[in-house]
Amino acid sequence: MVIIITGPSSTGKTFIANQLMEELEIPFFSMDWLKMGLYRSNPNIGFTPTDNKKTEEFLRPVIVEMIKTIQENQQSLIIEGIYVTNELLSQLDNVLVVNMKFSEQYIINSYVDIIKHRSVSELRQYDEERTVADFIKEHKEFVLDGAYEFVVERDYLNKVDKIVEFVKEQVRK
Repeated sequence: MVIIITGPSSTGKTFIANQLMEELEIPFFSMDWLKMGLYRSNPNIGFTPTDNKKTEEFLRPVIVEMIKTIQENQQSLIIEGIYVTNELLSQLDNVLVVNMKFSEQYIINSYVDIIKHRSVSELRQYDEERTVADFIKEHKEFVLDGAYEFVVERDYLNKVDKIVEFVKEQVRK
């Protein structure tokens, strides 16, 4: 089974993937590892680490074929990352996709905490330039057909627990 954990930047995708890896004993792979490995090995590759659109376009065929190979070999993997689009998903079958987002009110009330915790699982060596309004827009626009959507309204850790339990139930089916 291939499980994709996605959502806008700084929602805790890596944190959730780590928890799922530990509980399900399924390895996880971060799309950011692939992005940075490609970029660091060739800075003239055609995208920069902060250009999400160009990065997604570059990574899409690689991710699609990687998932198809995993499925052909009847393996399991948790993949996490922001570079998931409807176009990517339209090329795949039999994947479990979880889209985690924050509500507008949660962003307004928790912006400082979101920024403070954005490097908990993944070191970010740059200052956050997005505003509350930028975050709200990003979360409203991150819509995926066929994904199970989880929206954090208040209690972040409670929602993470619900996502983990949901995925575990889906894997058991």
